[in-house]
Amino acid sequence: MWKITDVQATDGLITSAKYYVQIESDGHSADTEGYWHFIEPSLKTPFDQVTEETVAQWIQNESNGAIEKRLQDQIAALAAAKRVVAPWLPQTFSIGDTHET
Repeated sequence: MWKITDVQATDGLITSAKYYVQIESDGHSADTEGYWHFIEPSLKTPFDQVTEETVAQWIQNESNGAIEKRLQDQIAALAAAKRVVAPWLPQTFSIGDTHET
């Protein structure tokens, strides 16, 4: 899911955009946000016809999919990791828990 939350423009030419991206897979999710400054902004679409999807596609194209790839790598790491309860949170026991010594 891509969201464009802000754009900056000069003379009707979008030069940068703030984005938020979330990817979900196998019960895990990863998200990120940032600013994308276009390397070579060009006016291919009249400013008043630009959509959120258009700007998101420009970022995806210019980044060569690197943003989504990093999020997919994070999800893969989450899926491979063993979940534990953080030591500062209440420790609970449920039937089926195993205790390793």
